[in-house]
Amino acid sequence: PEKVPAPAVFELDAPTNSIKSYQLGMPLGIVFEELDDGKIKVAELDPNGSAVRNGVEVGDILRATTCVVQKKRADFTYWVGGVGESGKTKALFTTDGASFGKAMAEIKSNAQLDGSVTLVLERPSA
Repeated sequence: PEKVPAPAVFELDAPTNSIKSYQLGMPLGIVFEELDDGKIKVAELDPNGSAVRNGVEVGDILRATTCVVQKKRADFTYWVGGVGESGKTKALFTTDGASFGKAMAEIKSNAQLDGSVTLVLERPSA
């Protein structure tokens, strides 16, 4: 059987915070900032970017992003006539504990396919 990754589970910074997922086109129109605790925050938004049009807010915390990865085709599919796909696909990259540079590189990797990015953001309670 094929391994299926478990869905990401996020521990909220505060019980009243919420997790929201946004599918955005590039350019995102987001300036991210690394906080002292290593978290990555939405610091600024371009009013013309797709993030503003889709409800992203300054202060949201980046928890995960889609990224482009190389699909691995099992050797078996090669030996039975090449059935199956190889190439690139998207995966979910959790940014908790990741360096700022790595998180930004994973966001940018989405341009290799369709240019859409899914961001998982934690919205602090008001």
